[in-house]
Amino acid sequence: MKSDDRDNQTNTKPRLSLISSLSLLTAVAASGAVTLHLMGDATHKTYLGHWGLDAGLFPKTTDWMLITGYSTAFDRGVAILKLMGANVLWSLAMFLVLSLYFALLQSPLGSGSGKQPAWLERQSERVRQFIRSALSALLFVCALFFLLGALLALTAVPAVLGATAGKAAVEREIEDYAKGCDKATASCVQLKKGSEIVGTGFILDSSPTHIAIFDATQQKARSISRDGLETVAMRTPKF
Repeated sequence: MKSDDRDNQTNTKPRLSLISSLSLLTAVAASGAVTLHLMGDATHKTYLGHWGLDAGLFPKTTDWMLITGYSTAFDRGVAILKLMGANVLWSLAMFLVLSLYFALLQSPLGSGSGKQPAWLERQSERVRQFIRSALSALLFVCALFFLLGALLALTAVPAVLGATAGKAAVEREIEDYAKGCDKATASCVQLKKGSEIVGTGFILDSSPTHIAIFDATQQKARSISRDGLETVAMRTPKF
């Protein structure tokens, strides 16, 4: 019987650890997918919003949102690394502050040695109990505010990253489009309905019902119905 119990215990532990690992991976994957979707949605809406276009006319699929969210995370990560490299002193100061913080956590004061200050030991038991209760309540309130602040910050991170990525994309494209159809890196197109030229410029976004362009002639973004619309490339691709 004892050998059977040992076999059951040895068989149960790996299964439990495997189930826990799979559960953790599932939770991380789900939260990551939600985060990428939020970043993709924020990037899309901010991008079109800066152009003055209605994002509702250009709905996107979940796959598009996830891919855009991944691109946003990579783009913002590179931008943050460049910012840290350009501000080495601030990065070093932050590193020193974090090192000091972890050093305090590992000190006897941070680990809780159980010793009381001399001024507290001189007080009566009732006063010491009141002070300990007040400090515990203050610590609880501070921890609660910290957790709420951290939760709000984590919630806002995808939206902030998406918004900054959308704005940065618009700034890059405006600089490129200002060169004109002949010199811009992006391809310029001509929109036609029959023999009529509806607009000439750079495609910003498209959907089954509408197409958005930055009109090179009018120097503004336009949303045009795709009904009977023909898109004509103005030049061959550049590689």
